[in-house]
Amino acid sequence: MGLNQAQAAKVFGVSTVTYARWETRVFSPDYATLVKIADYFDVSTDYLLERPTPGQLTSVDKENLRAAANTINDILTRADIDPSLLEKHHENK
Repeated sequence: MGLNQAQAAKVFGVSTVTYARWETRVFSPDYATLVKIADYFDVSTDYLLERPTPGQLTSVDKENLRAAANTINDILTRADIDPSLLEKHHENK
């Protein structure tokens, strides 16, 4: 939203030092303030807490999928199979 620390601290009714400590994860906001922050930025508290919401992949999930895709591409390359053939096959289903 383009707020600097001082502006954000004022919006949430805390000192700039407190807000800076939230950003550096030295401290966390209390529950009521967490809800206020979520409402202000129009996000869920799960998002602020870096918890996945149903149907959302975590960064670990994404990394695991990336690694699996790389492994599959390596196997297909060694077997001299064009990986794009799988995409065409999948599209036809």
